[in-house]
Amino acid sequence: MGDLLKSNPIFTKLGFDESNQWILYADGMQNFFNWMANNITESNIPADAEIYEENNLKERAQWFDGEELEDMLESLEERHPGILSYTDKDLNNMKNEIRELEDMERSYMQLNEKLEKTKANLNREISDLELSVHDTENRLEQATCSAMEKAKELQEIQKNNLDLNAELRSCFTETQMPPLFIHEMPLDEYFTKSDLFQQYLKMYMKTNLKAKVQ
Repeated sequence: MGDLLKSNPIFTKLGFDESNQWILYADGMQNFFNWMANNITESNIPADAEIYEENNLKERAQWFDGEELEDMLESLEERHPGILSYTDKDLNNMKNEIRELEDMERSYMQLNEKLEKTKANLNREISDLELSVHDTENRLEQATCSAMEKAKELQEIQKNNLDLNAELRSCFTETQMPPLFIHEMPLDEYFTKSDLFQQYLKMYMKTNLKAKVQ
């Protein structure tokens, strides 16, 4: 009694078990179930996911059958010749190709992201270098101006020294006319001329006598 049930798992999948297997052998039904056992396989029974997808398509009015389905398949074949003759192997190859393309796209995006980061870092380094060069140029310009000012001051000092040397030399080599006695000179003027004379004398001794003046 249980041979048909045990020999074909399709009946178990349809909900038959030992408690109701007598139906398989009922008069008028046995030929039908024998035919079913020899012609129906698990691939002919939709899976739960397929049933769910069918119901979902029907709810969205995207389920086609009859002439409408034939028209849709004909249109699909025109847009993609040979698509209806694809086997499971062809579909698996296409899926693998799609995965490879996705991996390539992901690698490209990662590489592009690294390039963008490198570009940003280079731009930042270039900006820092430009700021450093600009700062160096400013400091160089300031140093040049300072050097020119010091050179100008040195020229003025040298000119003043020459003038002082000339005046000091004239004090020793030329007679002051008319001579002015000390008692005829105001005290402020006397002290000023005395200080000036001391400076002239020190300058003269440094320049001409090479003496060390304290």
